[in-house]
Amino acid sequence: MKYIILFCLFLQSITAQNINKYFSIYTEEDFYPILIDSNKALDENYTMGFGFGWSCSDSMLLYLTRLRKQINKKISNFLNIVNYDTDAGNLNYNILEYPRISLNGGAFTPDRIEDYNISYDDRPYSFLLSYQASQTFLRNDYRRALTYTLAIGLYGTGIGKFVQTAIHESLNDHDTKNPRTPRGWPHQIKCEPSFLYKISKSQLCWPKNIGKDNYRSYFEVSYSKELLIGYYTGFAAETNLRIGLLDSRNWFNRFNNLNDVNKKNEVKGIYKNRLWEFYLYFNAKPQLIFYNEGLSGGFRNSDYVLTPLKDTNPFIIELSTGIAASIPYCKCGSLNIAWCPFSLKSPEMWGNKIIKTHYFGGVYITLNY
Repeated sequence: MKYIILFCLFLQSITAQNINKYFSIYTEEDFYPILIDSNKALDENYTMGFGFGWSCSDSMLLYLTRLRKQINKKISNFLNIVNYDTDAGNLNYNILEYPRISLNGGAFTPDRIEDYNISYDDRPYSFLLSYQASQTFLRNDYRRALTYTLAIGLYGTGIGKFVQTAIHESLNDHDTKNPRTPRGWPHQIKCEPSFLYKISKSQLCWPKNIGKDNYRSYFEVSYSKELLIGYYTGFAAETNLRIGLLDSRNWFNRFNNLNDVNKKNEVKGIYKNRLWEFYLYFNAKPQLIFYNEGLSGGFRNSDYVLTPLKDTNPFIIELSTGIAASIPYCKCGSLNIAWCPFSLKSPEMWGNKIIKTHYFGGVYITLNY
């Protein structure tokens, strides 16, 4: 508990002076509990994710955002991604989005949650609380975007145990039916800080042109590529499709899971006279992950036998599909709602470990004002 209090005091000290222009909230849950099927509501593996985010003006950057910008400048120049300038981004990426801040949590468990004993053939219990700063730069042709993200995280708090246990005990009639009471949380990955740094480049493939007078479109294809360093280390690519009534200025919206916890990205400067949106979306995200701290642990030892790297599967794919809507109000405001009834994550382990594809879903709400 003392770690949570210190972490929250740190957050309060660096966010007290900022102006909000954006607010978002989301929750993700294991797939079967969403179906409300008590016989299948096991609530395992990626059991839950939650978070909320907000934005501040660029002239009042938070300490974490300032640190992210310094890292951006050095890494971007080193990788020759873009000639990064800490004040205006770059001549080619000169439309700034407000910096986004978010507080997020994610919990993972093995399959046999009713057993107190360590499951040597399965993943460990883990809960990550993270504080994230990110900012997107949109190229002046509106077809390419560059996003930098820095997250500071803390493993091992009691939040995952408290929330999951409370939900399960309210549904399982004194642990006589599913979802069973989780009893292995004392074996979770222990308290230690962590971080994630991510660079993402996105591009709109179709439509070819974003008109200045008519932003309405009906079919959209875009892709992105990512570099991740930290509690996830590796590379990722993503293909995104949207079908329906679309505002083509919103092409780089993301409703993806686990790695990117800021669920809705929007540039403020070009969003006058927003259009209604109602559409289906589909995301496919193959990944090459060399290290996952939630599986293999960090520097501190846990009483859980952590998953050795030789038993982790580096080749992972995430698929998700859902329905979303954007409701404009005033000149620049909008309410955005997305429901993802189905997300799939391919097995993260192989060898002598349990090999299992996991399914989950989520709800994402964003208010821009």
